[in-house]
Amino acid sequence: MTLICTIITKDGIAMSADTAIYYDRPLANTAIKTIYSKKLNLGTSCYGIWTHDIEENGQKRFFEMNTVVGDFIAEFENKYKGDQISLMANELAERINKFFNRCFKKEEIGFHLAGYEASASGTLPAVFHIVVQESTGKLIAQPEFHENDKWFSHKEQCNCENKKEFLDKNIQFEIRNGDWEVFAGLKTKMKEYFDLHRASGRINFPYIRNLDDLGDYAAFSVQMMTEIYRQSDRGQTIGGPINTITFNDKGLNKQFFRISGDYPIEIPRPKSI
Repeated sequence: MTLICTIITKDGIAMSADTAIYYDRPLANTAIKTIYSKKLNLGTSCYGIWTHDIEENGQKRFFEMNTVVGDFIAEFENKYKGDQISLMANELAERINKFFNRCFKKEEIGFHLAGYEASASGTLPAVFHIVVQESTGKLIAQPEFHENDKWFSHKEQCNCENKKEFLDKNIQFEIRNGDWEVFAGLKTKMKEYFDLHRASGRINFPYIRNLDDLGDYAAFSVQMMTEIYRQSDRGQTIGGPINTITFNDKGLNKQFFRISGDYPIEIPRPKSI
Protein backbone atom coordinates (compact mmCIF):
# COMPACT_ATOMS: atom_id res chain seq x y z
CA MET A 1 0.00 0.00 0.00
CA THR A 2 1.13 3.58 0.41
CA LEU A 3 0.00 6.92 1.76
CA ILE A 4 -0.92 9.87 -0.45
CA CYS A 5 -1.97 13.26 0.83
CA THR A 6 -3.39 16.23 -1.10
CA ILE A 7 -3.96 19.61 0.59
CA ILE A 8 -5.60 22.71 -0.90
CA THR A 9 -5.48 26.28 0.41
CA LYS A 10 -5.83 29.71 -1.12
CA ASP A 11 -2.08 29.60 -1.84
CA GLY A 12 -2.22 26.47 -3.99
CA ILE A 13 -2.06 22.68 -3.97
CA ALA A 14 0.39 20.34 -2.24
CA MET A 15 0.58 16.63 -3.07
CA SER A 16 2.80 14.21 -1.18
CA ALA A 17 3.45 10.46 -1.17
CA ASP A 18 5.97 7.93 0.09
CA THR A 19 8.09 5.86 -2.32
CA ALA A 20 7.83 2.36 -0.83
CA ILE A 21 7.08 -0.69 -2.98
CA TYR A 22 5.63 -3.38 -0.74
CA TYR A 23 4.26 -6.83 -1.58
CA ASP A 24 4.28 -9.19 1.42
CA ARG A 25 7.60 -7.54 2.28
CA PRO A 26 9.45 -4.30 1.44
CA LEU A 27 10.83 -4.50 -2.10
CA ALA A 28 12.26 -1.03 -2.80
CA ASN A 29 11.91 2.69 -2.09
CA THR A 30 11.93 3.89 -5.68
CA ALA A 31 8.31 4.44 -6.75
CA ILE A 32 7.52 8.01 -7.81
CA LYS A 33 3.83 8.04 -6.90
CA THR A 34 3.27 11.78 -7.33
CA ILE A 35 3.66 13.17 -10.86
CA TYR A 36 3.34 16.71 -12.20
CA SER A 37 2.41 17.64 -15.77
CA LYS A 38 3.78 21.06 -16.70
CA LYS A 39 1.67 21.34 -19.84
CA LEU A 40 -1.61 20.62 -18.01
CA ASN A 41 -0.54 22.13 -14.66
CA LEU A 42 -1.91 18.95 -13.14
CA GLY A 43 -0.80 16.67 -10.33
CA THR A 44 -1.55 12.97 -9.85
CA SER A 45 -0.84 10.68 -6.92
CA CYS A 46 -1.52 6.95 -6.86
CA TYR A 47 -1.63 4.20 -4.28
CA GLY A 48 -1.20 0.47 -4.80
CA ILE A 49 0.84 -1.85 -7.03
CA TRP A 50 -1.18 -4.66 -8.52
CA THR A 51 -0.85 -7.99 -10.30
CA HIS A 52 -2.02 -7.87 -13.91
CA ASP A 53 -1.24 -11.31 -15.24
CA ILE A 54 1.05 -14.32 -14.82
CA GLU A 55 4.23 -14.70 -16.81
CA GLU A 56 5.11 -18.02 -18.48
CA ASN A 57 7.63 -18.84 -15.76
CA GLY A 58 4.91 -18.54 -13.14
CA GLN A 59 6.20 -15.29 -11.69
CA LYS A 60 3.67 -12.58 -10.95
CA ARG A 61 3.96 -9.51 -13.11
CA PHE A 62 3.62 -6.15 -11.43
CA PHE A 63 2.73 -2.77 -12.81
CA GLU A 64 3.78 0.32 -10.91
CA MET A 65 0.74 2.51 -11.23
CA ASN A 66 2.76 5.73 -11.34
CA THR A 67 4.23 4.50 -14.65
CA VAL A 68 0.86 3.48 -16.09
CA VAL A 69 -0.83 6.71 -15.00
CA GLY A 70 2.12 8.77 -16.24
CA ASP A 71 1.72 7.27 -19.71
CA PHE A 72 -1.97 8.14 -19.79
CA ILE A 73 -1.36 11.70 -18.56
CA ALA A 74 1.26 12.14 -21.28
CA GLU A 75 -1.45 11.23 -23.82
CA PHE A 76 -3.88 13.67 -22.21
CA GLU A 77 -1.40 16.50 -22.81
CA ASN A 78 -2.20 16.26 -26.52
CA LYS A 79 -5.93 15.86 -26.00
CA TYR A 80 -7.10 18.11 -23.16
CA LYS A 81 -6.63 21.57 -21.75
CA GLY A 82 -5.47 21.87 -18.18
CA ASP A 83 -8.83 23.13 -16.89
CA GLN A 84 -10.70 20.06 -18.21
CA ILE A 85 -9.94 18.15 -15.04
CA SER A 86 -13.35 16.45 -14.78
CA LEU A 87 -13.01 15.01 -18.30
CA MET A 88 -9.50 13.76 -17.55
CA ALA A 89 -10.58 12.20 -14.25
CA ASN A 90 -13.40 10.25 -15.88
CA GLU A 91 -11.23 9.07 -18.77
CA LEU A 92 -8.40 8.06 -16.44
CA ALA A 93 -10.83 5.86 -14.48
CA GLU A 94 -12.10 4.30 -17.72
CA ARG A 95 -8.59 3.72 -19.08
CA ILE A 96 -7.35 2.01 -15.91
CA ASN A 97 -10.46 -0.20 -15.81
CA LYS A 98 -9.84 -1.23 -19.41
CA PHE A 99 -6.09 -1.73 -18.84
CA PHE A 100 -6.59 -4.24 -16.02
CA ASN A 101 -9.94 -5.67 -17.18
CA ARG A 102 -10.92 -7.01 -13.78
CA CYS A 103 -12.77 -6.01 -10.64
CA PHE A 104 -10.87 -4.44 -7.75
CA LYS A 105 -11.29 -4.81 -4.02
CA LYS A 106 -12.21 -1.80 -1.94
CA GLU A 107 -9.25 0.61 -1.62
CA GLU A 108 -7.02 -1.75 -3.63
CA ILE A 109 -6.28 0.97 -6.13
CA GLY A 110 -6.85 4.71 -6.35
CA PHE A 111 -5.61 8.12 -7.41
CA HIS A 112 -5.82 11.80 -6.64
CA LEU A 113 -6.07 14.09 -9.65
CA ALA A 114 -5.62 17.78 -8.78
CA GLY A 115 -5.43 20.95 -10.84
CA TYR A 116 -7.30 24.12 -11.67
CA GLU A 117 -10.60 24.73 -13.43
CA ALA A 118 -12.49 27.78 -14.64
CA SER A 119 -15.57 28.81 -12.67
CA ALA A 120 -17.87 31.79 -12.27
CA SER A 121 -15.60 32.89 -9.39
CA GLY A 122 -12.39 32.62 -11.43
CA THR A 123 -9.75 29.91 -11.76
CA LEU A 124 -9.97 27.69 -8.68
CA PRO A 125 -8.42 24.39 -7.55
CA ALA A 126 -10.23 21.10 -8.09
CA VAL A 127 -9.54 17.57 -6.86
CA PHE A 128 -10.96 14.20 -7.89
CA HIS A 129 -10.49 10.93 -6.05
CA ILE A 130 -10.51 8.05 -8.52
CA VAL A 131 -11.74 5.27 -6.31
CA VAL A 132 -13.14 1.72 -6.46
CA GLN A 133 -16.93 1.63 -6.43
CA GLU A 134 -17.85 -1.20 -4.05
CA SER A 135 -20.98 -2.28 -5.93
CA THR A 136 -19.14 -2.82 -9.24
CA GLY A 137 -15.47 -3.27 -8.33
CA LYS A 138 -14.63 -0.68 -10.98
CA LEU A 139 -12.94 2.70 -10.71
CA ILE A 140 -15.02 5.85 -10.83
CA ALA A 141 -14.05 9.53 -10.69
CA GLN A 142 -15.41 10.95 -7.45
CA PRO A 143 -15.37 14.75 -7.13
CA GLU A 144 -13.92 15.92 -3.82
CA PHE A 145 -13.41 19.63 -4.42
CA HIS A 146 -15.20 20.47 -7.65
CA GLU A 147 -17.37 23.50 -8.45
CA ASN A 148 -19.89 21.86 -10.75
CA ASP A 149 -20.81 18.94 -8.55
CA LYS A 150 -20.75 18.12 -4.86
CA TRP A 151 -17.82 20.48 -4.41
CA PHE A 152 -17.02 19.66 -0.80
CA SER A 153 -18.53 16.75 1.12
CA HIS A 154 -18.48 18.64 4.44
CA LYS A 155 -19.22 22.19 3.31
CA GLU A 156 -21.97 22.61 5.90
CA GLN A 157 -19.34 22.30 8.62
CA CYS A 158 -17.45 25.39 7.43
CA ASN A 159 -20.53 27.49 6.56
CA CYS A 160 -19.39 28.21 3.01
CA GLU A 161 -21.53 28.32 -0.11
CA ASN A 162 -18.78 27.82 -2.69
CA LYS A 163 -15.10 27.10 -3.12
CA LYS A 164 -14.06 30.75 -3.35
CA GLU A 165 -15.62 31.56 0.01
CA PHE A 166 -13.98 28.49 1.50
CA LEU A 167 -10.55 29.50 0.21
CA ASP A 168 -11.00 33.15 1.16
CA LYS A 169 -11.53 32.02 4.76
CA ASN A 170 -8.10 30.37 4.53
CA ILE A 171 -9.49 26.94 5.42
CA GLN A 172 -7.51 23.85 4.43
CA PHE A 173 -9.06 21.04 2.44
CA GLU A 174 -7.22 17.74 2.82
CA ILE A 175 -7.77 14.23 1.51
CA ARG A 176 -5.58 11.24 2.26
CA ASN A 177 -5.85 7.72 0.91
CA GLY A 178 -4.02 4.44 0.76
CA ASP A 179 -2.99 3.11 4.16
CA TRP A 180 -4.82 5.94 5.88
CA GLU A 181 -6.52 4.65 9.06
CA VAL A 182 -3.69 5.25 11.56
CA PHE A 183 -2.88 8.53 9.85
CA ALA A 184 -6.46 9.80 10.03
CA GLY A 185 -6.77 8.90 13.71
CA LEU A 186 -3.53 10.69 14.59
CA LYS A 187 -4.40 13.79 12.56
CA THR A 188 -7.80 14.02 14.26
CA LYS A 189 -6.24 13.90 17.73
CA MET A 190 -3.49 16.33 16.69
CA LYS A 191 -6.05 18.80 15.39
CA GLU A 192 -8.00 18.64 18.65
CA TYR A 193 -4.83 19.21 20.66
CA PHE A 194 -3.45 22.07 18.60
CA ASP A 195 -6.85 23.76 18.21
CA LEU A 196 -7.05 23.88 22.00
CA HIS A 197 -3.55 25.32 22.40
CA ARG A 198 -3.95 27.72 19.47
CA ALA A 199 -6.98 29.21 21.18
CA SER A 200 -4.94 29.76 24.35
CA GLY A 201 -2.10 31.36 22.41
CA ARG A 202 0.46 28.67 23.34
CA ILE A 203 1.23 27.28 19.88
CA ASN A 204 -0.13 27.70 16.36
CA PHE A 205 0.33 24.51 14.32
CA PRO A 206 0.32 24.10 11.43
CA TYR A 207 1.42 27.67 10.77
CA ILE A 208 1.16 27.88 6.98
CA ARG A 209 2.10 31.25 5.51
CA ASN A 210 2.71 30.34 1.86
CA LEU A 211 2.93 27.51 -0.66
CA ASP A 212 6.37 26.42 0.54
CA ASP A 213 4.99 25.96 4.04
CA LEU A 214 2.07 23.98 2.64
CA GLY A 215 4.47 21.61 0.88
CA ASP A 216 6.53 21.19 4.05
CA TYR A 217 3.38 20.35 6.01
CA ALA A 218 2.20 17.79 3.44
CA ALA A 219 5.64 16.15 3.44
CA PHE A 220 5.73 16.14 7.25
CA SER A 221 2.33 14.42 7.35
CA VAL A 222 3.51 11.49 5.23
CA GLN A 223 6.98 11.43 6.79
CA MET A 224 5.42 11.13 10.24
CA MET A 225 3.75 7.89 9.17
CA THR A 226 6.91 6.45 7.61
CA GLU A 227 8.69 6.92 10.93
CA ILE A 228 5.82 5.44 12.94
CA TYR A 229 5.75 2.37 10.70
CA ARG A 230 9.55 2.08 10.64
CA GLN A 231 9.72 2.08 14.44
CA SER A 232 6.81 -0.30 14.96
CA ASP A 233 6.16 -4.01 14.40
CA ARG A 234 3.94 -3.23 11.43
CA GLY A 235 5.14 -3.97 7.92
CA GLN A 236 6.82 -1.03 6.20
CA THR A 237 3.91 -0.47 3.80
CA ILE A 238 4.65 3.25 4.01
CA GLY A 239 8.30 4.23 3.70
CA GLY A 240 11.21 5.59 1.75
CA PRO A 241 11.89 9.21 0.80
CA ILE A 242 8.81 11.45 0.60
CA ASN A 243 8.07 12.97 -2.81
CA THR A 244 6.16 16.26 -2.72
CA ILE A 245 4.97 18.76 -5.33
CA THR A 246 3.44 22.20 -4.83
CA PHE A 247 1.78 24.28 -7.52
CA ASN A 248 -0.82 26.98 -8.07
CA ASP A 249 -2.74 28.35 -11.04
CA LYS A 250 0.50 29.82 -12.43
CA GLY A 251 2.37 26.48 -12.50
CA LEU A 252 4.84 24.39 -10.50
CA ASN A 253 6.24 25.98 -7.37
CA LYS A 254 8.52 23.22 -6.09
CA GLN A 255 9.19 19.49 -6.25
CA PHE A 256 11.35 17.92 -3.58
CA PHE A 257 12.23 14.80 -1.60
CA ARG A 258 12.42 14.53 2.17
CA ILE A 259 14.45 11.73 3.69
CA SER A 260 14.15 10.14 7.10
CA GLY A 261 15.51 6.94 8.57
CA ASP A 262 18.08 4.75 6.85
CA TYR A 263 17.42 4.15 3.16
CA PRO A 264 20.29 2.35 1.43
CA ILE A 265 18.56 2.44 -1.96
CA GLU A 266 19.43 5.32 -4.25
CA ILE A 267 17.01 8.22 -4.00
CA PRO A 268 14.79 8.30 -7.12
CA ARG A 269 14.79 11.30 -9.41
CA PRO A 270 11.64 13.47 -9.40
CA LYS A 271 9.43 12.69 -12.37
CA SER A 272 7.69 15.43 -14.28
CA ILE A 273 6.11 14.90 -17.64
